[in-house]
Amino acid sequence: MVYCLISQCRSSVADWRQLEIVNLVGATFSPSMPGLPGETWYLIAERWWKKWCDSTGGSDGGQSKTREQGPPSIDNSVLVDHAHGFLRVGLSQGVDYEVITESAWHALLAWYGGPGPPLPRKVIDIDGRSELEMYPLRLHVSRTDEAGNVLLLERSLEISRITLLCDVKEAACALLDIREKEDVVLCHRRGPVVDWEVADERKSLHALQFIDGHRLLLRSKSAQPSSTEFPPSPSSKGGKSRPIEVGLQNLGNTCYMNAALQCLIHTPLLPEYFGVAYQCDLNTQGKWGMGGKLAVAWAELLQDIQRARLEGSGVVAPRDFKRIFSDFKPQFAGWKQQDAQEFLSMFLAGLSDDVNKTAEKPYIELKDSDGRPDKT
Repeated sequence: MVYCLISQCRSSVADWRQLEIVNLVGATFSPSMPGLPGETWYLIAERWWKKWCDSTGGSDGGQSKTREQGPPSIDNSVLVDHAHGFLRVGLSQGVDYEVITESAWHALLAWYGGPGPPLPRKVIDIDGRSELEMYPLRLHVSRTDEAGNVLLLERSLEISRITLLCDVKEAACALLDIREKEDVVLCHRRGPVVDWEVADERKSLHALQFIDGHRLLLRSKSAQPSSTEFPPSPSSKGGKSRPIEVGLQNLGNTCYMNAALQCLIHTPLLPEYFGVAYQCDLNTQGKWGMGGKLAVAWAELLQDIQRARLEGSGVVAPRDFKRIFSDFKPQFAGWKQQDAQEFLSMFLAGLSDDVNKTAEKPYIELKDSDGRPDKT
């Protein structure tokens, strides 16, 4: 590896050479083209990165500064939620952090050291599309005793969405120091008012539609399912349950999108139209829009929200919708802050094109004067 060859004392490498080496082993990260599945990128605090660029001449036309003015050891603590040790939500590339290659990270770490912490992020494949998994799922893990009583001890587990449930079970057992994983059954549920259920361990968390805050329970096989303290879901109680309001999970910096979508979700007639009727107007042959994909993604999101209302889960992660919309408007790919009005305008325009039966849009020339004389 390149970083093995340059992991000597940093004093042996001039500042300008450091910049040259990092440029050689580095690559420019693009959210729309993050690389191949399995590749690893590292996050580094923008504040430290700017100091390093200044000291090596990366931002002042090549005039490097003295060693005393150079950056201290690498410090990524500003990017981490110290209460849980996870990456903070709401960060923006170019403002809070930069994305660098694995080789560049190891080179900088060899030269400067530091507490880090290292923040590796892998490229994953989701439904045939590569994306950098900035925020792996955060799951709440608890267990029962042999009698089936849920213990109060609860731990947090951060894990990739493409992980199989059987591997999640193994990680959860290690987290709670359960050595005999064959003696427990993994149950899960979306929220505290939903029934526990057992899922197919051969499926991934993405396929099982796990979301942030999903709850896992390691139940002892010696306990009878009926003896475990499973709070009943609203649908299992007597009488008709009242549907709850459903929130949209923040996927980094998607509060602008969530706010706009919630307005549309609660707009009369619009959700009703995208229940079934929109399929009669779906334009899959148009030369503009997304060929119906955006309208279908919106309709499926509305279905997920309605299902969550009835099940009482309370939250939906609009990942598939955002992925389709980012294909439609690449400037919305990634996790940067965006303007809600701009998103809403572009989304409605794309949605209109997807349910517009017009095969060709005729060109109509607008007259500047419409017969009026040039002089008045």
